[in-house]
Amino acid sequence: MQLSDLSSECLAFIKTVRWDRVIEKHEGPEKWVSVLEWYDPEFMMIEGRAV
Repeated sequence: MQLSDLSSECLAFIKTVRWDRVIEKHEGPEKWVSVLEWYDPEFMMIEGRAV
């Protein structure tokens, strides 16, 4: 699944979600809006779920 397959409402919601990551130290919380602007993420299907 690609982000372009999602509805505009779904993308708007994803942009508001915050997330954390740990790379050597705690980073975040970040917003998905910056990830969607600067990177090209896609979903993978794992055990029948889009991740």
